[in-house]
Amino acid sequence: MPLPSTLSNTLPGALLCCLTCVVMVCLGNQVSLAAEDEITLFLDDGRIGLDESLPADSSATELIEHYYHRIPAAKGERLLVLRQRLAGLMPDYEVAFTAADTAEVNSILSAVTRHWSAILGLHDELFTPDLALLLRDAYGQLYPLVAID
Repeated sequence: MPLPSTLSNTLPGALLCCLTCVVMVCLGNQVSLAAEDEITLFLDDGRIGLDESLPADSSATELIEHYYHRIPAAKGERLLVLRQRLAGLMPDYEVAFTAADTAEVNSILSAVTRHWSAILGLHDELFTPDLALLLRDAYGQLYPLVAID
């Protein structure tokens, strides 16, 4: 038998609230109650966030390198290799596109997608969502094939 609509709307929210508080207390993170009884959670999952000290007029390359220097060496090396491979594909794409070589264009786009997906996966693992989006935009400035419209 389904719950009455008033319970079905409040019960999940109440359970989620209680469960969240218990988990946060167990993990040692801060939980604070606002005047409106809204819960504010301060989480630190170890991912790197935005650095407010970075100048706003930094180039895309400077921005990427700044944040890549803050990650573990093995992950940084992997990202460097992926970035170099991605950069190496751009001239090949231009040649294939100019020559109207559909098979070659498709092959290059497949490689671009493979490398770009790996980069995005590492960004999601290492950086907060806001920073991952900023890095995505920076890559889009450098490599138009991965730019987001």
